[in-house]
This record gives sequence, C-alpha cells and structure tokens, in this order.
Amino acid sequence: MAELFVNKPNPLYEANYLATERIVINQGGTYSSKSYSIMQVLVTMALENKGWEIVVAGSTIPKLKEDVMKIMAQIIIGNPNVRKFVKSFNIQDRRYVFTTGSSMEFKSYEDAEMAKGGKHDILYVNEATRFDYATFAILNRNSRIRTFIDYNPTFRFWVHEIVLKNKVEYPSVKLLRSWHE
Repeated sequence: MAELFVNKPNPLYEANYLATERIVINQGGTYSSKSYSIMQVLVTMALENKGWEIVVAGSTIPKLKEDVMKIMAQIIIGNPNVRKFVKSFNIQDRRYVFTTGSSMEFKSYEDAEMAKGGKHDILYVNEATRFDYATFAILNRNSRIRTFIDYNPTFRFWVHEIVLKNKVEYPSVKLLRSWHE
C-alpha cells in the first residue's frame, strides 16, 4: 500500500506499519516525521480494512487542526491515489469516511470522563504529554486492535513510568525513536 503515496514513505512509516505490538510508541523530536508517518499508516489501514473505526485523539480541537488534521489534508491533496478512496468528509464531526467503509475521526479529550464510551479499532494519541494517564487508559481500553502514541521527549511522564514499565498491564509494547536529520 505504500505505492498510494506520491512521496515514498520513510523508515518510520515502515516500522509503524509492520509493528504487531498492541501499543506502538513514537518518541521523537520536532520534525522527525512521527505524526506524518503515523497518519500515513492510519490511511493505509483504513484502505486495507473494511469498516474499521479509527480515532485520532488530541487534547484540544485547535491542536488537532494545527497538526494532524493539517497532515491528513496534505496526504489527501498530495496523493491522488488516496484522494479517490475518500468517500466523504464531515467538517463538523471532523470525520473522514473511505470507500472501504472505514472511518477516521479526530476527537479531543480534556479528561477521563470525556473518554468514556466509544469503541474503536485503532487509536492514535497525538502529543501524549498533553493527556493524563487516566484518559489514556480509558481510550486504550476502548481500542480493539492497536494504539499508536507520539510525543516529543521533553520530560518523563506516564508512558515512561507506567506503559513501558508495567509488563503485566501492557505486555505488548514497541518503542520507536526518531529524530530530525
């Protein structure tokens, strides 16, 4: 499916796409292509699977709009092979529907209470340092197949203290590190 993209996906796309772990963590600096690569993987998954529900989670709607929603628009505009699979986009719900019946919705979660309910197949937590652990735990529990996480490694937080350390609760975790070259 990498042939969908005009620009050949980079090794970070490949590492995320080929990951089989339940949780895939992307730790990397600004402009290291974490978000872009994950969004390409999510598009690929939406086109390879029928009826999957994908949630892209951000701390606020403005943050989603300035980062991952902008990336999604770039992917669609810049790739005619992807664009032809977009059936609709509801701007109010921030929801793409693809010809495969899969959907991708961009949602904000300010706290754990807002995260309750809403099952999905794939979850992407963008800029995880902006989330508290309780919110992540609920969103992750509602994710059926895989959870992607990204963040800039500016300080230690629940990913380091809980997700990477607690092998009982999180036995299937992959950590990918990237940086800008």
